[in-house]
Amino acid sequence: MKTIVLCDSSDFVSFQRFENSILSALDFYQFWYQVIDISYTLIDTIELEDVNLLIIAQEATAKKLGISDWKTIFKKVSSGMGLVIFDGMIPSYQETISQYTGISEFRIEKTIEILLEESWITDLSAEKTIKTSIPVLVNTPEEISDDWHIFLKDHKHHPVGLWKNFGRGKISIIGISQGLWHKNCLGHTNGFDGVFWRTLVFTAKKPFVFKPVPPFITCRVNDATGNYLPENPAHSFKYVSILNQAGFTPHIGLCINKITPDKISHIHSFYHQSKAEFSAHSFTDDLQGNDPSIYMGSDGREFSFEQLKSHFEQVDNFFEKLDIKPAKTINAHRSQISYNAISFFKQRNQIFSMNLLKSGKIYSDPRALLWEPKPYGIQNFSIDFLDENQNIFNGVSHPGKITNKGADIDFLENSASLSQHLLSQRGIFQIKRGIENLFFGCLMFHERNLAKLSMDDFEKIISFISDEIKRFPHIFRSYDFVMSYLKNRNDSKIAKMKYSNQHLFITISGKSIMPQFLFCFLEDGTKIFQSFLEIPPFEKLLELTYKLPY
Repeated sequence: MKTIVLCDSSDFVSFQRFENSILSALDFYQFWYQVIDISYTLIDTIELEDVNLLIIAQEATAKKLGISDWKTIFKKVSSGMGLVIFDGMIPSYQETISQYTGISEFRIEKTIEILLEESWITDLSAEKTIKTSIPVLVNTPEEISDDWHIFLKDHKHHPVGLWKNFGRGKISIIGISQGLWHKNCLGHTNGFDGVFWRTLVFTAKKPFVFKPVPPFITCRVNDATGNYLPENPAHSFKYVSILNQAGFTPHIGLCINKITPDKISHIHSFYHQSKAEFSAHSFTDDLQGNDPSIYMGSDGREFSFEQLKSHFEQVDNFFEKLDIKPAKTINAHRSQISYNAISFFKQRNQIFSMNLLKSGKIYSDPRALLWEPKPYGIQNFSIDFLDENQNIFNGVSHPGKITNKGADIDFLENSASLSQHLLSQRGIFQIKRGIENLFFGCLMFHERNLAKLSMDDFEKIISFISDEIKRFPHIFRSYDFVMSYLKNRNDSKIAKMKYSNQHLFITISGKSIMPQFLFCFLEDGTKIFQSFLEIPPFEKLLELTYKLPY
């Protein structure tokens, strides 16, 4: 049931690119895979026993495979194994595979657009056109037979992604250079990740099982006070009920010094009915007066321990007065969390964060944008520890740009001048982009931007979003739940898998204090079905057996 990935470590530059793009993705997806380095190992039938998927994705590595290697590979494909070739240098070895693919020639072109065709592979993608920042090399076949199915095209509408059945197995070819993954071209999390992992799943022999992040959907609200006119959706947090009706449990970052007595009962009620969770976002939403930040100076200075002690006492008193507990996930104003504040969070069991910046940094600091968190070194799609001592576990899933001025992640930005349709499409994009990346979907907005809309506007926008997300598998959860799941998932891995007589045998190593899920993909004819297999809490090692329908 394993996945095999071919590489050539002797080509150092190509291997580094491959490691940073392909292997980092497979690690993040929690595929159960093995790397075969052809610089010192031969491919034989023993290596390919019980293999569901073979991936060849290091640039031009396949040109080092001989005729006998390809014969062995395609014999296994004919028996059911899936083969994915993801390479922008197919012409360097096209002659050795042409007898199997039926494609005599590939041309090398450049494109700045990748067009997604209708396919199971592209069905979850948030956009149907992917635009690169610089041209990327692509390989387009000269002629293809009718048994090839196209799922990607370049800007000239030439095929660059195609698949076909081969015996009892499948072969998929993505003729795009690995340069696509470089951040100066496109990079991870910007539209191609969903195409990549779904190509792997689609091509693989079924059942195919791995342990990614489930399709959680949550919501984040910043700069919240509830201090608006009664007819406004932001008045006394009316928007919580609208979000609840659609399934959302929002995380609301409060400006604690702006919460008036008449708002306390609303916060208390939403919290105790599990309709929302609340955190101390800032002291105030007034940027013209005193520093609004609780955990770090807005000018980048570290607060002293005495200052922080006073600040946290104010936060403690605030939540005690509300008779609620703050969320375990820290939602800090402008992602400003100082090193000194971390010990105070630990004392309060606030061990998660939703930061776009590493602790101790502000946006205007040139070093703030140099943070490279896991899995891809991208700050707005990050699941990693916030600090070097691994006290705070961070998780964010926000499409948008981060600059030294701030982050463009609010789907209601400029809401007063945009239509309901456009705003709802922004919200849908935020959610789908997170889920297609195998992160999580997060609807994010600032309360002040919501306040520019009418109640009717917001209700219709959320209704549009709700209707669209019903089209794909999803699980609504609070931010605290998502972060707890991500941390437990991070602490456990698939150690072994075997499939025999409709029974799946899996060994999981590590630990988890909450249930987790495996993705299980099955295939019946031309239809692919997805299900979730539950992993109970465990420590050290857990052996599981699942009965599958076929």
